[in-house]
Order: sequence, then C-alpha cells, then structure tokens
Amino acid sequence: MKRKKYLLPVCLIILGMIYCREVFAQLTELGKAFEKDTAAINTIINAAYDKITYYPDSAEALFKEAGELSRHNTYRVGIRRSLTGLGQICIREGQYNAALIYFFEAIRYCDTLNDRKLLSQVYNSIGIAYFNQVKLEQAAKAYTRAVAYGDTSPDEQYRAYLNLGATFNKLRQYEQALAYYRKALEMARQNNDISIWTGILANMGSCFQALGEYGQSEMYVDSALNMARKHNLYREEVAAIVALCGLYKATGRPEQALYVLKQGLHLADMPALHARDRNGLLIQAADIYLELRQYKSAERYLMKAQAEAGEDVFSYLKKLHLLKQLYAASGNYQKAYRYQEKFYTLQDSLANIEVVSRINELETKFRTIQKDHTITESRLRLSEQEKSIARQRTWIWRLIAATLLILMLLSWRYLHLRQKNRKLVKNQELEQLKASMEGAQKERARIATELHDGIVSELTAIKMKLDAATYQPEIQTEMYRQYLKELSVIINDVRNTAHNLMPEILLRHGLSEAVGLLCETFQKTGRLTIEYQQYGDFNSLNMEVRRSLYRIIQELLHNIVKHARATTALVQLSCNDGLLTITVEDNGVGIDPEKSHRDRGMGQKSIEQRVQSFNGSVEWGVVGKGQGTHVYVEIEV
Repeated sequence: MKRKKYLLPVCLIILGMIYCREVFAQLTELGKAFEKDTAAINTIINAAYDKITYYPDSAEALFKEAGELSRHNTYRVGIRRSLTGLGQICIREGQYNAALIYFFEAIRYCDTLNDRKLLSQVYNSIGIAYFNQVKLEQAAKAYTRAVAYGDTSPDEQYRAYLNLGATFNKLRQYEQALAYYRKALEMARQNNDISIWTGILANMGSCFQALGEYGQSEMYVDSALNMARKHNLYREEVAAIVALCGLYKATGRPEQALYVLKQGLHLADMPALHARDRNGLLIQAADIYLELRQYKSAERYLMKAQAEAGEDVFSYLKKLHLLKQLYAASGNYQKAYRYQEKFYTLQDSLANIEVVSRINELETKFRTIQKDHTITESRLRLSEQEKSIARQRTWIWRLIAATLLILMLLSWRYLHLRQKNRKLVKNQELEQLKASMEGAQKERARIATELHDGIVSELTAIKMKLDAATYQPEIQTEMYRQYLKELSVIINDVRNTAHNLMPEILLRHGLSEAVGLLCETFQKTGRLTIEYQQYGDFNSLNMEVRRSLYRIIQELLHNIVKHARATTALVQLSCNDGLLTITVEDNGVGIDPEKSHRDRGMGQKSIEQRVQSFNGSVEWGVVGKGQGTHVYVEIEV
C-alpha cells in the first residue's frame, strides 16, 4: 500500500524534471539563435557605417535591412543603431525633417543609464538638424542635452560644445561663442581629436573676423587649413578655405581669396563632402567671382549651389542675396527683383518665426503671473484659518514632545540601569574566572614543585645508582641497558611536565624571548618550521599576563602539531599603544568555524577563558578550504 501511495507523486516529479529539461534545452537553443542573429545584424550595421561616407545609398539600404531584422528579433540595440545611421545619412543629404524623425524614434529605444554616449550623439545630430532649419532655440536645447549625456563620452561632449559655439556664432554673440569654442578646443587637444581640433580653429577664426580682429582670425584659419591638408580632412579643409576667403574678401584682397579658392574647388566634387559644406564652398566661389565682376562664373556656381540647396535655410538666404546682386549688376533687373522678393519673403518668415516664439514666451509668462496672483489671493483668504489651526497644532506638538521626552528619559534610565547590572554581573564572572585561574595556576606550581623536587629527584638518584652499577661486569646485560634507557625517557618526560606546569623560562627571560625559545623547541622536532615576529615593549606586563600569553601560544602550537598536519606556521606578538595582539597562522588542513565553535575541545576553551579573563577577544578563521587556520587574539593592557 505504501508503495502505491508514493508511486504517483514520484512519477509526476520525474515527468516534471523531463519537461523542465526539454524547456531548458529549447531556451538554450533560442538563446544561441538570438546571439547568432544579433551578431549578423551588427555585422550589417558596421558595414553600413563603413559605406556611409562614400556610398550613402548602399549604407541606407543596409541600415533599413538591419532595422527590419532587429524589429523581427526584438533587438533594441540594432533598432536604435539603424535609426541613428539613417538619420546621419539624412543629415548629410540636407533632409533635416526626415533626420529628426529617425533620431526621435531612436531615443525611444535608448536606455538613459546604459546608452548615454549614444544619446549624446543623437542629441548632437538633432541640434544640427534644428540649427540648419534656423530653429536655434531648439538646437541649443538639444546641444545642452548632448553635453549632459556626454559625461561618459568626452568626444561627444566637446562636439556639443563646438555646436553650441556655432549656434551663438549664428546669433552674432561672438564672445559667448568663443567661450564654448575654447572649452571644445581644450577637450579636443586632450583627446588628440585632429578633426574636431581643426574645425574649432576655423570657427574661431570666423568669430575673430566678425569682431574685426583680422590678425587673430588669419592666424587661426591658417592653422586650421594647414592641419586639414596635413591629415587629409576634406570637410575641415573646405571650412577653413571658406573662412579664409571670407577674411581676404573682408580685408579687400579678392584676388588672394580667388587663389585660395581655386586650390580647394576640386573638393566640391568629392562624395564624402556634406551637402551643407559643398554649398558653402560653391556660394563662397560665387561671392568672390561677383566681387571680381566675373558674372558668368558667379552665375554658374550659384546655379550649381541652388541645385544642392536641400533644407539649409542659411545657405539658401545667402544664395538669394547673391543672385539679386548678380542680376542687378549685370542689368537683368527683372530677375534681380524676383530674387529680391524671395529673399525678403524668406527673411520675413524667419523673423515671424522668431516673433511668434517670443510672443508665445511672453504669453506663457503672463499666464504664469496671473495664475500666481490667483494662488496668492487664495492663500490670503486661508491665512487666518491656518494661523488658528497652527496655534492649536503648536500646543498639541508641545504636549507630544514633552511626553516623548519623558518617555525617552525613562527609557534611557532603564537601559542605563540594565547595562550597569550586566556590567556588574560580567565583572563578577570575570573576577570568579580570574580567581579560578589563579587557583589553578597555584595548584600547577605546587604539582610542578613536587614533581621536580620529589619524583624527579628520586628518579634521578635511582638512575645514578644504576649508572654506577653498569661498571660491574656481572650485570652488563641488554635488558638492563634497555631499562636504563626507559628510565632516562621517564625522567625527561616528568621534567618537561614540571616545566610546562610552571614555565621557569618566564622567570629567567622576558615574554618575547620565552616565546622565541618555545618556537625553537617546536622546530627541533623537525615537523614544523615556525616564523616568529615580535613588535613593541613587553616589560611593562605583569607576570600573570605574561604567563597567560605564553600558555595561549603554547596551546596553539600544540594544536598545530597535533591536528593541523602543517609544515609552516607564523607566530606574531605585538604590543603597541596599550593594545596587545597575538596572530598565529598555519598552512594545515584548516578547520570548519561552525563545527569548531560547536565541538570545542579543552584547549580551545582554555584559550577563550584566558582571553576573556582580560576582557579580550579571539577570532578563529580559515585562510581557505584546506589552506590553513588563522587565530587572532586582541587584549587591551
């Protein structure tokens, strides 16, 4: 009956274990498949990033493929990396609205704790998109967030500082722009980022030009151009060329500007160049040719730049202005008027955007003030009621505080008396323990004296007689010599017992030397190598403390020899600033601390009682499983 009773539960348990095993195996296979899929997705994304500079169309196709696979596998890292890559392609092509859609969707898949570098990168890109749409307030907010998230990514952080500088530069707040540029320049130098370093120098040159400090401007722009050409940084070279041409044009040197421009015009055909940078170079070329009254060349570059316009509002405004000047100078007033209308319409719309933004800000402030006024009136109406309630609460809290204070005083008094009683009981126990140990010590001394002066003397006398008898030839037998040898062993054992009961070595030597001789005695057995270390002065210790410490070390070494099966041991004795410590370690088989505490032997109990009699503490520890034992004793003297 009992077998039938337990048969069903056992079968259910076995079936459950088999099912769990199958489920675990399936989960393992799924995990391996997921790792394989994610590795493939990351390979596609890395390939797309490699192609993003020279083959943006191929990179876009790869990013979309990786995004679809990531969504199918619910792989968040792949989704956000794909979206970020697509947004960067849109930035390069001047499609800023599409880029913002990709970037904001990527933020949804980011973890603010683990993806701070990616978030900084995304917010930098969002700021660039807003900047090129002349939404400078949104751009500055995005760059500020990029700085905050860039605390773990210095490269993204100083890019954000660089972009903030460009934003204030566009707002014509050149001093503030230079302050951000200097922060970015310092970080770029520390990280040896030549690309950012070069771009910052070019931008700082533009700021100094706007401030009328042409010498400073030329120095910074020349440095940027030389660094860009040395390290083949095409985007930075274009920025430096545009800045240097603007400087030469502003200082009345258009021919020199044209010479510098012709050296870099070939860069406009490079696929690695962004649409915005290409536009800047083409517009600068048109501006210089217009200054030199070479209208056909100026028109050719303006038409090419117009086709590359994209969504860069600043570039488009500049182009409209130059086209108006071009056709007015060449006598085509109808076209000049048409481009002038476009220019003013776009400029007015940008101004309206700024005005609307300011109106909304003022309206928000007005509503906030109105709301605060209403709240203030409500608070005034409730003020009197709150005052009366506050007075009542004050008296209630005073009563509660007084009651709590009385209860705290009573509790403190009770705990103080309880602690005092415990201390008295503990002191009584310690006094009893000391008295017991003193009695035991006196008894040991008495037994040692009797053994040494009585039994040892008698045995020695017998041995002397037997030694004298050995000179008589008639009793020279093997058995007699054996008895004589055994008698010598007994005398040595009794003498050692007497010395152990009352260690005279402490009377002849100090504690430090006595412990050293004790270690040498144990080493002479050939079974244990002992390293002895002693620090401090032990002369101020009374005989009772010396004797107890000697016994503790003696018992610990006995335990090592008897139980530990150790080959080496360390004995350390220290007395410093009223604190006496003993450390004994060995490389033996070790002990189980819980079992040792539960099944303590007489030796361990004796050690703990001796330490407790001096209000000390003892710790039993294991160095490692099968690697030895560590004992630490601490006593205040």
